[in-house]
Amino acid sequence: MKKLLLATALCIAGCVAPAQGSDVVATGAAIDPAHNSRNSLDWPGVYTGTVPCADCEGIATTIRLNAEGSYERELLYLGKSDTPTRDTGMFSWDDSGSIVTLQPTQGEVQLYQVGENRLFHLDRTGNRISGDLSARYVLMRAQRDPRIEDRKWLLIEVMGRPVQLTADVGLKA
Repeated sequence: MKKLLLATALCIAGCVAPAQGSDVVATGAAIDPAHNSRNSLDWPGVYTGTVPCADCEGIATTIRLNAEGSYERELLYLGKSDTPTRDTGMFSWDDSGSIVTLQPTQGEVQLYQVGENRLFHLDRTGNRISGDLSARYVLMRAQRDPRIEDRKWLLIEVMGRPVQLTADVGLKA
């Protein structure tokens, strides 16, 4: 009976979750701090989404993060302007390797947490935005499809009508 009680106690003790902030996961293996967004994710690419706006319908946002540390950003204020604003600059990683700071040549810096195929728009203090609209502060990575990108294509039909190539103006519908 004592052996059964001891085995039960050990099983229950083994099921206790690690303390908050612990570097031990449920399997007992330590988390490797060398693996972070910067060195473990395929983060270069284009991210898009529409974030909330205080005085417009939303801000259609496109950000290209380049491997050498530069970025290109386009913001379109929906319902307010038909012309997007564009800026470029460099970005830097924080010490944890999970947050990038866009540093435009003009204007304010912007922080994003880099996740698997997404950027989380952060507030000015570097925290994730919480509340009912938090899901709208996420930019998703545009997925490249090598089967259709970086290839030459010939347009032969538009809306069921054949297209012919002409020498003077190019394509003719």
